[in-house]
Amino acid sequence: MRRYLVLLLLSFVFLCVSAEEHMEYMGVSMGMPVDEFTAAMKEKGYALSAANAKAPKGIRLMQGDYAGGKVMLELGYGVHTNMMTSVTVRFPQEKELSKFLTFYEAMKRVVTEQYCTEGEVINEQGDMTTLPKYGMKMDYGTVTISVDPDQAFTLILTYVDQYNTLEERKLRYD
Repeated sequence: MRRYLVLLLLSFVFLCVSAEEHMEYMGVSMGMPVDEFTAAMKEKGYALSAANAKAPKGIRLMQGDYAGGKVMLELGYGVHTNMMTSVTVRFPQEKELSKFLTFYEAMKRVVTEQYCTEGEVINEQGDMTTLPKYGMKMDYGTVTISVDPDQAFTLILTYVDQYNTLEERKLRYD
């Protein structure tokens, strides 16, 4: 009887250790196929963008509301695994520098408050023409805030799932 209890306990520990943790976007785990994630985003009010028809393989485009404004979502997924690898939120371009800087600082605070207990800070300094890339790195993924290099005053928020990204890379390069 004792042997069975030990075996059961070891099996439970193995399952807990082997379960991978995934990044989440809006409370939805990225540990799923892109079609399931897309369906979950539709339930949250997002819709496929008209531009999705021309999106390259590995990218699905959606649009909807986030942080009080209309945004474009780029859902990145593995072409070999069909699993979610990233979510990129593209905010609308701000017309005024002061509003853009205020929004950038507000998003930095949100990311810091949400992830500061779990991860280490990413703070890559920009040059004289760009703001630094800022974010948090956890065991299961990263969240970064950056400025679109092609469109001034446009903020980009990116969530990357570490586990699915590594699985896709393994398949791609094996």
